[in-house]
Amino acid sequence: AIIPPDLVSCDDDFDGVFTFNLGANSNTILGTQPPSTFSVSYYKSLTDAEVKSNALSMNHPAENGDTIYARLENNDTGCFDTTQFNVTIHPLPVIPINDVVSLCLDDSPLIIDVYTGDPDDTYLWSTNVNTGVNNSTSRSIEIGPTEIGEYSVTVRTINNCSFTKIFSVIESEQAEISFTSSVDFKDPNSITVDLDLSRKGNYVYILDGGNPQTSNVFENV
Repeated sequence: AIIPPDLVSCDDDFDGVFTFNLGANSNTILGTQPPSTFSVSYYKSLTDAEVKSNALSMNHPAENGDTIYARLENNDTGCFDTTQFNVTIHPLPVIPINDVVSLCLDDSPLIIDVYTGDPDDTYLWSTNVNTGVNNSTSRSIEIGPTEIGEYSVTVRTINNCSFTKIFSVIESEQAEISFTSSVDFKDPNSITVDLDLSRKGNYVYILDGGNPQTSNVFENV
């Protein structure tokens, strides 16, 4: 059994597991030996390979660093040999940005920095709403109030693994409380907070350092 190369791939969904086609190494293991006479099967341990037990499926979900053992067997005589190889799964870059990013109109422009922590990673931006950013290779971009919309950034690692993050930039303004209803001190009491509805944004409300809530009414105060 000829020693085959290791199988290498990029992760596909950030779980550290990738489904490899183990049969991609069969021709190398066979070499010049005819596939009509010899068969190749794969196992998780050398013992399994030697006793021909618990053979793996050709499409095998492996973890980074797993060792795969191959059994090359003569179909006529049952004589066999074994060899092995490893699997390597390179991680995808983790892009530190949310699906929705708020541009505060009171504090523009917005600076978005998606540095992954790896100095070897490269960046490529794409958008239809900001010509100054489209095709930029910088790790950070600047967005103004007139450049609201959808953006994407593709990060590629030194191992040629890439991931594209698509996100939206929305505009938001600091809330302005136009009126807070009077408190009549009945028990239980409720407080309603009214905002200037001309301001842009989705707001949450916190009373006396309590838990944030989306309702503007505080009950049982």
